[in-house]
Amino acid sequence: SLSAATETFLEWGLKYADREKTWRDRVFPHGYKRNKILNNSESIERFKNLFNILKKKFIIFFVGTISKSYHNPYILLDAAKKFLNYNDIHFIIAGDGDLFADLKEEAQKLKNVTLTGWLDKEEIEFFLKHARIGVCPSTKVVDLPTNKSYSYLSFGLPIISAFHGDLKSIIEKHQIGFYYPPNDVNALASYIKTLYEDKELYAKMSANARRVFDEMFDADKIYEEYAEYIEKIVRNYKFL
Repeated sequence: SLSAATETFLEWGLKYADREKTWRDRVFPHGYKRNKILNNSESIERFKNLFNILKKKFIIFFVGTISKSYHNPYILLDAAKKFLNYNDIHFIIAGDGDLFADLKEEAQKLKNVTLTGWLDKEEIEFFLKHARIGVCPSTKVVDLPTNKSYSYLSFGLPIISAFHGDLKSIIEKHQIGFYYPPNDVNALASYIKTLYEDKELYAKMSANARRVFDEMFDADKIYEEYAEYIEKIVRNYKFL
């Protein structure tokens, strides 16, 4: 039997094994375990001044490693420049990495961008609770999954993503956001503007995002099903 984190990986494994898919072959995404009760007192205190400024803003949120790898979030600065005349749109970039110092220097030139630095899980969820859009940037065509998408969906955030593979298919099939080609800042900005202006579409995609998370990416549900899957494989095991 084969289990994989994405359909793309499972298809690769079956092709490598040179066999057809059977009931023994399943996809179990990594998913996300959302805190049942948010205790944000420390998070609120740490970011109290920022929160007072941004609590009524339309926040575009990125969380992840800030590095020169394929998910380099630098494109968010270029997108932010296109919204400098929008007083209620703000970009928050959370995380740390080898590109953080350079990104921070550039971000200081933009009034609508904030870098938080490294956040723990509770602090991440504090910002997810107040964000409106989650972004998954990529500098090249990538079929890998990205764990940040699951955290975005858990809070009902529509996703704007440059990832190919399963995430692109899920976004398009379930209408939970938009795919944009890697490095295409005009497309990224256009989709942000669409979700900002079209409140009905935003509400629909947000509701879809929550539903998709509950059905497909809730870690508690995923690993319960995974345990049942392993037990079923063992019960049906036969020596060849």
